[in-house]
Amino acid sequence: MRAAVWALVLAALAPAALLGASAYEAAQLEARGVVVEVVADAAAYLAVAANGDHAYDCLVAEQDGRLVITIGALTGCADPGAGTGINAGDGSDAAKWSRYAFHDLLVATNKGTTTALLWVNATTDANAAGALLDTAKEASAGTMTDADYAATSATPLTLAVGESAFVGLRAISGTLTAGNFVEGTLTIVSRAG
Repeated sequence: MRAAVWALVLAALAPAALLGASAYEAAQLEARGVVVEVVADAAAYLAVAANGDHAYDCLVAEQDGRLVITIGALTGCADPGAGTGINAGDGSDAAKWSRYAFHDLLVATNKGTTTALLWVNATTDANAAGALLDTAKEASAGTMTDADYAATSATPLTLAVGESAFVGLRAISGTLTAGNFVEGTLTIVSRAG
């Protein structure tokens, strides 16, 4: 008798399991509203801001909520100088081009809800005549070295929720002469890790 009861229970559950496994073949739902708020770089899920502890945070400005880096006149710096840019190299040899590194210039902070991977990269405009912009990233301030600029785009940093990384920028003069400038784009990429 007990086996017959169990057989009836199993027989009753089998169609319910089949219905649960394929409850519908297709569904069409009415339109749902979507609102995506656009905020300034410093307030985003991946927040990017000038490093306020950096001597040259005045090279970073916000325009329409986006950060812009201008390595030029040092007006507005805590310790103002009279320099207005980087030296030209002699143009004959890559080893003789000038190189300026601005370590820890930006801070990128994971303000999302999960661990994130972070890459940084820079591209230089095509008319740069051998000039180059490149980037570095480190988990701790004050630890960036020139060697970090060569390998920055290959391996990501892992940022836990609330954790920050520091981004540096290096400018190389190439064969440009005085009066010219290096232009490019800094790209910061992050995805859930």
